[in-house]
Amino acid sequence: MLKGLQEEEDLECLGAFAEAMSAVLEVCKESQEKGFQVGIPLEHVPRVVEIFKTVASNSAQRLMIQHQENQQDEDYDAEAALQQTENDELEEGVFRSMVDSIGWIVKIQKEAFFPVFQAHLLAFVTPLLEQKTVPMLRGQAICMIDDIIEHCGAAAQELVPLFLNHLVQGLEDQSPSVIQASAYGIGVSAEKCGAAFDPFCQNSLEKLVHLITVSANVDDDEVGAARDNAISAVAKICLAREGAVDAAKMWPMWLSWLPLRTDVLEARDVHARLISLVSSGNAHVIGADYANLAQILKVFASALLFDLAEAEDAADDEDMSTISEESKPQLRELLAKLQSQLPGPVVQGAWAKLSGDEQQALSQL
Repeated sequence: MLKGLQEEEDLECLGAFAEAMSAVLEVCKESQEKGFQVGIPLEHVPRVVEIFKTVASNSAQRLMIQHQENQQDEDYDAEAALQQTENDELEEGVFRSMVDSIGWIVKIQKEAFFPVFQAHLLAFVTPLLEQKTVPMLRGQAICMIDDIIEHCGAAAQELVPLFLNHLVQGLEDQSPSVIQASAYGIGVSAEKCGAAFDPFCQNSLEKLVHLITVSANVDDDEVGAARDNAISAVAKICLAREGAVDAAKMWPMWLSWLPLRTDVLEARDVHARLISLVSSGNAHVIGADYANLAQILKVFASALLFDLAEAEDAADDEDMSTISEESKPQLRELLAKLQSQLPGPVVQGAWAKLSGDEQQALSQL
């Protein structure tokens, strides 16, 4: 596959090689988690990453040159745009698969990868973070730095200010994919970067809240996924940097944005987080005298009803549930705990505010 990546001239075939490489490395990552020592040895990682970078760089150059030519071509019409879109999709697939391939190596090698990133990728990715003409390139570059922040630990701390400036700017981008990657990265930074995140905390929070608010009624899956990641990031900031946020204001606001429905992975994480927050007795989430209990129950019931409807439409092997199988026993345990430990009138009052379908969804969990 490495030979094919370096020598293949047909774009469609190159895309197939790139996608296959990413798939193989994903399997390596999953196998390592199960205790199997497979994958690219660390001593060979720089050479392999250099190949991936060259393929990605060539693809990015072709995309940017084509975009510039289209802008200057007076005869560029709808038919030409359609043909170009097909070519761009292939090119974007090559670039994305190379970034994904690097990402799987980062997840396997963790802190040991950071010197490779500094030596081989930092100079490549930095200009792409400034790239505005092809949003996909900027979004994928941000995905790469998200991986570095998340998996390279303390080694990556020296680049946190540089990275966070780009992530905060990315929240105001016109492209949902750039916004999504930026929001995810900000949430990870809040969790992983400690006090280094504090100078960016308030600005990030303000932009995230604005983004969530203005996109609330936009019926678009890409916008919805970006919004879900922003909501998840707010929770991560509130938990990891609690001394820097107004918890009494932020947690009830966060609760009002739930449940999540578009980005399944973020939805599962956020709903699991809500179970944990209620189980641990977070006063700002639960509210004074359990004032938010009905709202909390409604979030869980709405998510369960949504999952039930999605399961009827999904392919047999496709799990699109927004409450994971791992979280369901925890939710059952939480509901039983609330019913047995809270005053009867409080539980009955909250239950009465649910619709019949919502009550049934919780009862049948």
